Amino acid sequence: MAMLQSSTIEARILYWLSLDMRVRALAERLLERFAVTVGDLPASAAHHHAEPGGLYRHSLRSGAQGFGRVRRQHEYGEAARRQRR
Repeated sequence: MAMLQSSTIEARILYWLSLDMRVRALAERLLERFAVTVGDLPASAAHHHAEPGGLYRHSLRSGAQGFGRVRRQHEYGEAARRQRR
């Protein structure tokens, strides 16, 4: 599986948050501040995401996976509720 670029993951996260423009604007500011804060730090010294900027990419990917899980659980719950009706 190819590693997604940070900008691709950012776009996915912002898309998921795009229904509420206030939430999206807040998320954009938080992502910008986080990128400045962690800068080019690696996520680890010798393991995955050990390259410059790895901590930012690792954090984005972890966040995107969390969003995906929550979204799938929500969709599963909605489908189950529709079937019970």
